[in-house]
Amino acid sequence: DIPRTFSLAEIRNRLTQEVKTFEQDAQECDGRVETSDKALEVCKDKIAEEEKSIERLSAAFQFYQEMRCYLNDYLQLISVKVDQISGLEDRVLELFANQSLSDKEKRGKYSALTEEGSQLMSDVREEFCSSRAVREMFVKWKKEQPESYKDAYISQCLPRVMTPLINLEMAGWNPLLENSASFEEFPWFLDLVGVGDAELLQDLVQTALIPKVTSVVERCWRPGALAQSERLVDLVKLISEDYGVEGSEWERLNQAILYKVKQCVSQIGEGGGGGVTECTGLLHAILLWDGVTSGVRGIALQSLLSERILPELEELRSEPGTVEVVEGVIRAIPSQWFDDTQVMVPELKGFAGYLVRLANKLGSSEQRSYKTAYKRVKSMLLRMHAIDLLKSK
Repeated sequence: DIPRTFSLAEIRNRLTQEVKTFEQDAQECDGRVETSDKALEVCKDKIAEEEKSIERLSAAFQFYQEMRCYLNDYLQLISVKVDQISGLEDRVLELFANQSLSDKEKRGKYSALTEEGSQLMSDVREEFCSSRAVREMFVKWKKEQPESYKDAYISQCLPRVMTPLINLEMAGWNPLLENSASFEEFPWFLDLVGVGDAELLQDLVQTALIPKVTSVVERCWRPGALAQSERLVDLVKLISEDYGVEGSEWERLNQAILYKVKQCVSQIGEGGGGGVTECTGLLHAILLWDGVTSGVRGIALQSLLSERILPELEELRSEPGTVEVVEGVIRAIPSQWFDDTQVMVPELKGFAGYLVRLANKLGSSEQRSYKTAYKRVKSMLLRMHAIDLLKSK
């Protein structure tokens, strides 16, 4: 057979077609290469992200391990120290409550207990020694791992964790004493104010400060001691007004105050003890709590004024010298009871009745001293907005 021959045009056409096919194949290969390159870049980025994630996870894991070790060590330490701290607090309160020791003996024992407290944490590492050191560890957690800090409810746990160290710091504190430092001057308080952590500060007032004040009230406070009561009232007002406290610890403090007041009134009446002057002094001290602790007003006016002071006054002779005693009772009553109203306080009706009887007896005499005394009693009735009870003289 004679081989077929191709014309130049046919050859050109076939070559052209093959070139086109080759170009198409090349384009497809280029597309696949480009796709592969993009996929490779994505993989590289993913690997880089995973490497970074591994680094973050590794750092987080290492941090958690460090915090776990720290917390374990701290809790083991506190489990040992908490009884020592409580024992120290108890002995300090016992010393404050002991009225049979001389001031010199008390100072000596107090110095010894203070030194003991300063050495109680001397055998532990610095990061466990103070509330500030503990707080800084948890601040580090919150800053570096905020999500896990929130998930672990650390903000709710931190006050309880720090409270034992604050108890140690305040073990020697007695707000009843003259020139006693304010709790706002202690390092734990100044530290929290300095960093602006108002929430933690308020929580620690609840978990550490209020229970401390309650212990002082229960163990050391004498309601009839005017200076002590003035300082305690100022402290309780400060806590209430500046820190918006509430809850079980606050209720326990108020119940402790009420109980000590009831106990003091009961004791002053046992066996007929306590004259008008002593009872009047107690009335003054107790009525400092009016508007601060509920229930105190009723005890003061019923159990003390009506049941103790008035019967004693009735036994006194109706003479000028008695008026000075009665004026002491008026001074014991809060001035706002008279200044903030134009009507007589209902609970003082019995006392006003006594003043009317006293005025009538004094006014019946022609002696100059009696007439002067009558005017003084009349002034008291006027101040009490009870002048209408007195017949014109």
